[in-house]
Amino acid sequence: MNILVIGNGGREAAMVRALLLAEDSRTQCKNTVHVSPHSILKDVVSSQVSPQNHSAILTYIRTHHIELVVVGPELPLWEGLSDFLRAQNILVFGPSKAGAELECSKLFCKHFLNQAGIPTSAFTEVFSELDVLEKSTSFSPPWVVKVDGLAAGKGVYICQSPEELKLAAKDIFADLKLGSQRAFLEKFIPGKELSYLVLTNGKAFQTLPIAQDHKRIYAGDKGPNTGGMGTVAPLEISPTLEHSIQTRIVEPFLLELQKQKIDYRGVLYFGIIVQDHQPYVLEINARFGDPEAQVILPLIKNNMTDVFFQIAQGKLPTIECTSQFASCVVLAAPGYPDAPEKNLSITGDIFEVQDQAYALPAGVAASPQGLKTSGGRVLNVIGLASTAEDSLQQAYAAAKKISWKGLQYRSDIGQKVLNPDGSNFIFERTEKDS
Repeated sequence: MNILVIGNGGREAAMVRALLLAEDSRTQCKNTVHVSPHSILKDVVSSQVSPQNHSAILTYIRTHHIELVVVGPELPLWEGLSDFLRAQNILVFGPSKAGAELECSKLFCKHFLNQAGIPTSAFTEVFSELDVLEKSTSFSPPWVVKVDGLAAGKGVYICQSPEELKLAAKDIFADLKLGSQRAFLEKFIPGKELSYLVLTNGKAFQTLPIAQDHKRIYAGDKGPNTGGMGTVAPLEISPTLEHSIQTRIVEPFLLELQKQKIDYRGVLYFGIIVQDHQPYVLEINARFGDPEAQVILPLIKNNMTDVFFQIAQGKLPTIECTSQFASCVVLAAPGYPDAPEKNLSITGDIFEVQDQAYALPAGVAASPQGLKTSGGRVLNVIGLASTAEDSLQQAYAAAKKISWKGLQYRSDIGQKVLNPDGSNFIFERTEKDS
């Protein structure tokens, strides 16, 4: 099958790998995977293309007989690429523009969650620096300030003091650091976070392995938020909590999609925080998380070509998962997340692929002098094993073979949920079913 993957980050590299490991079940032949825009996937991607707009993508699709388009990042979804291509009778894995709005407008999402009766934190919209300070009295500290719009995972401020709140308001409304002047204050909910992803055709869903991301740049959850510094999966949660997530969050969410006539064929990502064993929605993403995809996709037994193809058709395959564990360690450039250094020489055979450990490019560029860093999150190193601890050891051992000036990564990925005997990742060790 000829497949076009839109996007060139670590998430898309994980999708490409999954598709290349699968076959077209109709012909028993390997897939031909094309990538847009250009992506560094040495000796892996069969073809690459860099169309600049929807019409160029359509021309490329028709010229190369593309049968399926898989959209990785949120921006093309929000720009209506899925709607445009479906109007041309092209199969697309990815929600409509209206579906992507759930991620791309945090305010729209908050109203959607309230309309669906889904548990989430209280909020109030703010319009200026002064407005932030005046309305902060509505909630007790710490204060959460969220920017409405796309912010590459960096549009959330958790402010412990009035001084931090003033700085956040200045970033948003005076300095325009995040490109949007729409924001809201949200009540802080303390608890433990997990990433709950489902595949859906907009009506029914299939649960994927539960993951846990590590957003802060430094070990011990210190420093600013990033797009994600590492993930582990699958996370073991209690049947009671799983039932609550499905019945109080996922099912009413799908009902509201149908009520609002939103065409949704793809992945729904629920960023959930659990307080007193009760789940609350922190955020919604309209695509695979990055780096959640890097640990979820290797754990799926199914032929991913069939999975993406069927969902694009509006069907929903039954998902089966392996008994393995996966860990991902993100290797970042110096200066990330605020001002990552680029064009640094990378040493080490990053494309050496093994069964238990391998690296996926996220921000890598080719040059006559070799591979260079080209983004903040440069490489994702994945470890697979029969135990959680071994998967972490595989990832970290592989990470140590790669270097560039100022390379940084967290040393504590998975430690918050690692079982004392290293066998699995447990979300809450003290949780009791009732």
